[in-house]
Amino acid sequence: MWINKTSGEQYILTDATAGLNVWTNVGDGTGPVEPIAFITATGGTVTTDGDYKVHTFTSSGTLEVTNTTGNLAPATYLISAGGGSGGLTSASDYMEGGGGGAGGCLYGSLTPTLNTSYTIVIGAGGPVGTYPNPGDGSNSTGLGLSAIGGGKGSNYTYAAGVGGSGGGGSAAGEHSTTIGAYGSGTVGQGNRGGTGNWTAYAQTGGGGGGGATGVGSNSPGSGVAGAGGTGYTSSISGSSATYSTGGAGGGSVTQAAPFGTGPANTGQGGSGSFGNRSVNFAGGSG
Repeated sequence: MWINKTSGEQYILTDATAGLNVWTNVGDGTGPVEPIAFITATGGTVTTDGDYKVHTFTSSGTLEVTNTTGNLAPATYLISAGGGSGGLTSASDYMEGGGGGAGGCLYGSLTPTLNTSYTIVIGAGGPVGTYPNPGDGSNSTGLGLSAIGGGKGSNYTYAAGVGGSGGGGSAAGEHSTTIGAYGSGTVGQGNRGGTGNWTAYAQTGGGGGGGATGVGSNSPGSGVAGAGGTGYTSSISGSSATYSTGGAGGGSVTQAAPFGTGPANTGQGGSGSFGNRSVNFAGGSG
């Protein structure tokens, strides 16, 4: 028996298992003193990192918590949605596209429910698309949470997408001096994109897409694109990786990092069209 003479609480040892003692409250107060139970679960690719077990989902699936009793320890999570595709422009107009916004990024800890199946959905990145309208990234969901897909980059005929992070604004050029505005992000998941710029014929630049931890950069003009917003770096998988970085805008002379197609399972936004080319880049999946 254990007695706290100050508070009056009393506990009796009801399960004397080495290292796993259970003390039942019999006095003032509520709840027994129980050992913390480590989570046992199936689903995804399972690896170990020191004292941690890691479940990584690169495609949709089910996380099955198999504990039926006990006081579960909390789990740490990171969820990234699909990144938006870069803005797509038509040929021969030098209206460079804005960078795609990063997929929304959620991270933290929670205690799962005993004996429960959690459906995990991995969002796709925005596709390369067909002029004039590429696509936003798709949501990633799981554990009762939803990370919002990144917004597409714009061109001068359509607006930048809003999402986890917003797409970058387009540049103008031969046929128009309209500068596209950036798309907004979602509080707690990402940031807005940057604006495009126009200084002279063939000297245009698209704004960068927003990232998980930073806004997309504005194009300074003179053919220079805006860089994508910074992502969130984590070692949750056992090694350091960066998630949900914004895609670079397109520039008529130079490019800004990160430029190209968003790598799979990073939530990175794709880059906008550049250099008088009617091609853009897809966003990375979540």
